[in-house]
Amino acid sequence: MKIKDVAKLANVSISTVSKIINNKADNINPDTIDRVLRIVKEYNYEPYSNIKNRNNCKKFIIALLVKNNYFNQSFFQGIFDEVISNKYSVLVFSSNDSLEQELKNISNICQNKYDGVIWQPVSKESLNYIKYFKEKEIPFLINSNFHMQNHYNLDYKEFGFQCTEYLIEKDHRNIALIVSNKEDLEIQDFIEGFKQSIFNSNAQFSDDLIIDLNNPNLLETLYLKHITAIVAPNEIITNSVTQMLNNSGLSTPKDISVIGVVDDAYKLLKHYNFTSLLIPFHKFGRFLGKNLISICENQKLSTKKFIHETKISEMQSVSNLSSTKKNHIISIGSVNIDFTMNVNTFPQPGKAVKTRVGSINVGGKGANQAVGVAKLKSDSYLIGKVGHDYYSSLVYSCLNDHNVNSIGLYKDEQEGTGKAYIHLLPSGESMITIFSGANSTLSEKEVLKQENHFKNAKYCLVSTEIPINLIKLILQMAKKLNVTTILKPAACEELNPNILKDVDIFVPNEKEAQLLCPSDLTYLEDKANYFRSLGVKTVIITLGKNGVYIDSPNLKTKIPAINDFKVEDSTGGADAFISALAVYLELGYNLEQSIKIALYAAAFCVSKIGVINALVDKNTLENYILKKEPELLQR
Repeated sequence: MKIKDVAKLANVSISTVSKIINNKADNINPDTIDRVLRIVKEYNYEPYSNIKNRNNCKKFIIALLVKNNYFNQSFFQGIFDEVISNKYSVLVFSSNDSLEQELKNISNICQNKYDGVIWQPVSKESLNYIKYFKEKEIPFLINSNFHMQNHYNLDYKEFGFQCTEYLIEKDHRNIALIVSNKEDLEIQDFIEGFKQSIFNSNAQFSDDLIIDLNNPNLLETLYLKHITAIVAPNEIITNSVTQMLNNSGLSTPKDISVIGVVDDAYKLLKHYNFTSLLIPFHKFGRFLGKNLISICENQKLSTKKFIHETKISEMQSVSNLSSTKKNHIISIGSVNIDFTMNVNTFPQPGKAVKTRVGSINVGGKGANQAVGVAKLKSDSYLIGKVGHDYYSSLVYSCLNDHNVNSIGLYKDEQEGTGKAYIHLLPSGESMITIFSGANSTLSEKEVLKQENHFKNAKYCLVSTEIPINLIKLILQMAKKLNVTTILKPAACEELNPNILKDVDIFVPNEKEAQLLCPSDLTYLEDKANYFRSLGVKTVIITLGKNGVYIDSPNLKTKIPAINDFKVEDSTGGADAFISALAVYLELGYNLEQSIKIALYAAAFCVSKIGVINALVDKNTLENYILKKEPELLQR
């Protein structure tokens, strides 16, 4: 076939054909270029100039310059499929992660003046070689994670975010990311997405949540961190993790959930059995091939950006914690940092006191009660708010250490974490000043977002150190979902009587009861009856060393305190009492039994300085009761 035959078939002039096949078609209509090239390829036309000067004509060869031999097969198959479908051939060059070899490959490509190049640079330093392609006017596309203009790659940050977000939607909070090479740019992007999702969920990120696959202590780390779910950035790591778990006698999702990133081509091959984010590697390869061919043939690009079409393939390796953990206990209240100062006397107007003994700990009734519940081996959820500051990291670390689910713990960008300044006498009596901070900014919208967690809750512990307008909302939401409420009126000078009609168990201390009752009521019985008249089902007035007074439909009596231990710090007594009361009611003990057990828990707590560190664990509590009153633990 001669050039005039091509011109005749394409219905153009001979000079037009000559310009197109010699890459001088700048001013020629794209449809004409497409028609001429299609005929050239279909009829395998090779012009005389091709023999005379091969470097100045089309060869219909695309060079694929990869940084090493560890590439995604599906991605490169996509490139091959697109290029070959357009009647081009593909030559593959590997740089073997060597800048020197990369330069040799580029010299080879430029010397032969192939039609175009899809290039994976070895490093950012490789970009100095761009000038060689430009000098030879060879079109090129760069496939990299350098985040530079006109570079193409899949969004691994988005993949990391989507995988982690999926687990968070399933109520997982203690999530680990398993990687094999943190230096890899794609892995670094994946880590950033993982971190972003963690931050968005109001959780606390720490670097030790990113664990190397080859860490000999990997399993131990998962256990110590109370990890409930794992994210893996590719199918190789995911398979290794699931195999390791199986070899250790752990199963997914019963013991731990796993999600990985998988080439969507593997879905057809059924080579995996874990929940996966399916990535369209083959389509991305075809996208790059199509774009390069369009540039080579002076056609307009249909799009410069690859639109991800990712989706989750569920293979029953991820559990929904909200559905697997039934009858948990929710704590809603203040989250503070407690500054405790041991003093001989309380400060007085015009009289300061000095101390050289003190401590800083996580506190607040919401946090205290949540940890108290968790220490007694019940599933514990906390709803509250902290600041975006150093102290919030102490809170998250404490909650994580005690296995409290902090999915409902929000961060405020303006206010600091709440603080409690506690003056503690040698007798154990304390005086507390509270700086509300972020506690005061917890909103109705944030509480409503946690409504799903009420559906499987058995008890909701509420304290009034959060905005009062939220209390009614919380009580009504709990009532609607058949969740029993226990309200502690802390730091509260008045309480709308209409709120109490939705309260199941009301637990003021003696001073709080006096403050919230009409002033003419002096007897405990009258005060309790007053609260009952407002709609409260059960009233428990705590009396410190004198125990509690209870008024309920089936029980009206005074129950003595447990005075087996010396009182060191009374600050957390009520929190220990309330958390134990809820746990043992949940376990099926009757009200009187639960109150008596809770009094033991309070006694343990006040025998130590501080609150969270003084809250008793289940084994210690029950072993002591078995020695003192074994019949108390019989249901």
